[in-house]
Amino acid sequence: MAEQLLSLAEECWVYPGRTNTGVITLEDGRTCLVIDPGQDRDSARQLQRSLQELGLAIGAVVFTHAHADHFGAAHFLKSEAPLAFFASEFEAALIEQPLLEPLFLFGGAEPIPELTHKFLLAKPVPIAGRLREGVWELGGVQFGIRSLPGHSPGQIGIVYRNILFGGDVLTLTQFIEKYKFPFYSDIAKARRTLELLSEASYDWLVPGHGPLLTPSQYQAQIRENLAYLAMLADMTELILEEKGPLSEEEVYGQMAERLATPLVTPVQYVLNRTLVLALLKYLYELKRIRFFFQANRWLWGKI
Repeated sequence: MAEQLLSLAEECWVYPGRTNTGVITLEDGRTCLVIDPGQDRDSARQLQRSLQELGLAIGAVVFTHAHADHFGAAHFLKSEAPLAFFASEFEAALIEQPLLEPLFLFGGAEPIPELTHKFLLAKPVPIAGRLREGVWELGGVQFGIRSLPGHSPGQIGIVYRNILFGGDVLTLTQFIEKYKFPFYSDIAKARRTLELLSEASYDWLVPGHGPLLTPSQYQAQIRENLAYLAMLADMTELILEEKGPLSEEEVYGQMAERLATPLVTPVQYVLNRTLVLALLKYLYELKRIRFFFQANRWLWGKI
């Protein structure tokens, strides 16, 4: 229903689903830009019903990053009408070749079936334009494109009327408490992104998941994210000091025990392991830990 669309500014809404979807009317008044349409056919249909009640048709879609819960619905939208899709250069490659995501998560090998369901493997769509940081014009309307790497290497945010649609630049408190292992591909880049974001002043920040954030709320969330990343890095280093040398899988096991997060699925394992590897890389580049090979094992330890 149309009332599910929350108005943020003139001709600008958010559809608060499992993935928050941005909607911005283009100059013709009949079509709109959609930001991150969601994961699947249900997401696409619910969004279309709400837009139809407003008399809007989707003219184009932009993705903040190439995770299936943000772009999986695009294939179903495309089957209804011809659409133009946009993303950053790096994320475009994954959207056009989505098998790359579970392939990377499974160490470069063809993934097992348990890693190829809709949460990790969406259907591809062609990308009409690669976006870079700066000003972008579409349908007579100007948008800002902001680089937000860390959660994903090529993640971007879309700025309109001083509202930032930020993808997964922030992990909200409720999700940190629930999952304990926030997904990051690069800790140093994530920290830098958060530090730069703390200097900005937006009227609203629309996260990929969870409630919309006012300036005071997103500033508090930035501080919490930075503190949590620092805690995870310190925990990783302490584990290696107390228990090392360890393999990355053993580091993960120790972290899961300390965070009281039992491993139960392959998806959980590969996503959480990505964070562990990102933390090991971060500490290694800071020269706080080292790696070496022993008895045919890749081990990590304190310097």
